[in-house]
Amino acid sequence: MDWSKAKNILLVVFIVLNSILLYNNYMAFSGGGIILSDELSSNTLTVLASRGIGVNCEIPSAAKGATLIFGQYLEDRHKIADALLGSKARDEIEEGKIIGEGTKEIIFHDNSFEFKDDRPMAVESITDLEKARMMLEGALEKTGIPYEDFKIESKFAKDSIYRFEYKQVYEDYILFDNYIKAEIGASGIKKLDFKYRNVRGIKKNTTQKTVDAYQILLKMTDIKNVDINNIDIGYGDFSDNDIPLFDVLAWRVRFSDGSESFYNAFNGQKLSLP
Repeated sequence: MDWSKAKNILLVVFIVLNSILLYNNYMAFSGGGIILSDELSSNTLTVLASRGIGVNCEIPSAAKGATLIFGQYLEDRHKIADALLGSKARDEIEEGKIIGEGTKEIIFHDNSFEFKDDRPMAVESITDLEKARMMLEGALEKTGIPYEDFKIESKFAKDSIYRFEYKQVYEDYILFDNYIKAEIGASGIKKLDFKYRNVRGIKKNTTQKTVDAYQILLKMTDIKNVDINNIDIGYGDFSDNDIPLFDVLAWRVRFSDGSESFYNAFNGQKLSLP
């Protein structure tokens, strides 16, 4: 077989394929409304493979635009402090003021708090991720925060340290800025960060077009030689060329190396975390 000739043929095939995909991508971005067929969807995976990118998840279809409706959230700071620091009669808990009890301290901000304990002393020794999760969620329940609205995004164990991160999910949208982050040691909670804005409802706009997830992947030319583990969509605060943007609908692409990238769901522009 003439390998030189075969390589040239493959090169031409890839150039033609990329041209077709880029044209359809351009038409969709410019309002042409081209919908990727199953064949082109399959070819998208081929293009990604040519960049050294594997896809280990289902690629979602385009989502509809929507507007989040926020409601008031008033956390019970005394209940949270009692659950994490220990029950005690306390004066009014001021925002931004550190409250300490022994090795423990907590500080409240608007719709959030940060807790840490340098030497936690749990009743039962924590020996694995599941025990750590059960202990953490038992503590969260005692605080009265709406932790049931959150789902585990990641969990990690190393050297008897167990780390968890939860994000809120509302009607299949991820609330990227609503989170629970925890670090559990063998003897209890070492760190716990919580942030929450109460979403009271969501108003979907069925006529508002969003960029298809496949198109995002085709635009992702700066990413190479890594696998994609998950693609989802949600709302968060970002910046675009140092311009702050709030409550933006964005696609999130999560990679096998632990990194993630965000893209505006309406124009495909890559976004930065604030």
